[in-house]
Amino acid sequence: QLLTTPEFQGHFSSNSFAPRRLLPLLGVAEQEFSDKRALNNAQISASFAYKGQRVSLSKLKLKVDDTTALGNLNINTSKSVSEFDADLALDALDIDRYETRAPTAQKSNAPSAKTVPAKAAPFAMLPDWRGNGKLSVKKLQFSNVELTDIQLSLRAEPGRWSLQPIQANFYQGRYQGGIELARSTGKQMRLKVNERVQNVNLALLTERYIPDLLKKNLGVKHLSGTANLSAQLDTQGTSTTQWQHNANGNLGFTVKNGHLRGLSIFYRACELYLTSRGRPTPPH
Repeated sequence: QLLTTPEFQGHFSSNSFAPRRLLPLLGVAEQEFSDKRALNNAQISASFAYKGQRVSLSKLKLKVDDTTALGNLNINTSKSVSEFDADLALDALDIDRYETRAPTAQKSNAPSAKTVPAKAAPFAMLPDWRGNGKLSVKKLQFSNVELTDIQLSLRAEPGRWSLQPIQANFYQGRYQGGIELARSTGKQMRLKVNERVQNVNLALLTERYIPDLLKKNLGVKHLSGTANLSAQLDTQGTSTTQWQHNANGNLGFTVKNGHLRGLSIFYRACELYLTSRGRPTPPH
């Protein structure tokens, strides 16, 4: 049986290790992150089982820096279409700390670069699998924006993958959305996006997210109100460039009880006019 239909099961756990030291082994150049402590400490443990092209990981616990992930994973490759089922829960994730710093620009005497060719649409992201996945994140920070209680469901069919619904709390408001990728005619890939943000507190959002744009560049001292945003996008093509060119849909934005203090529209209009003609701007 060991040679014909082998079966394995057991449990493994690791000592603490530094994931950043493994990057070169994976063919990834060592990165310099915004947080020097990023990817310096990790541990993993799980129970595993293998039987007849079926692999399962249960009681999976992965701790990377300050993030802990718990979950289960099942993969079945014995059928004509491989199947998977996954469930993962994270307590907190700060993506900003893993932002890589841009490399120092090198001087070159080479002629200016020609037009960059269009990047192919991500067909590799759409393997012919069938399955379901769930992801939950208690707290997520990305680009200095904070979301909480994130819930995401993945549904995969050959030629069609969808993330729906996607839900999250967002500055006293609520985000709901869905994304679908599907093969269209020929080699084209179709992308559908449907998003809605409701009852977002603008005072909280702008205070944390865009203070420099509002305060320094526009002179805004205070912005408040409740914002609602909706967006529906439908596009298709064989490259990301075609996606952008063929995109169509609807976008809606409303603000209730809005209040803006510190912005002089008349002054900014005069400033723009005088600057365009090379004249000094008047004192504010």
